[in-house]
Amino acid sequence: MIARDKVRKISSYTHLELTAEEEENYSLQLSKIFNWLDKINEVDTNNVLPTKNPDDSSNMIQIDDLSI
Repeated sequence: MIARDKVRKISSYTHLELTAEEEENYSLQLSKIFNWLDKINEVDTNNVLPTKNPDDSSNMIQIDDLSI
């Protein structure tokens, strides 16, 4: 679990004043997020090709019409 003192330190960077209850809530929430990230990192992606765009669409750029 992410310690409350770390949550306090992070909140000081953003000048947020958190109550003890908020520190506890953020500690639990951040712990859950990092646990999910750990699970994602367990997935074997060695045979997965990198993609830039999963649906293979190209950039849809529309030229501005300035003749109005």
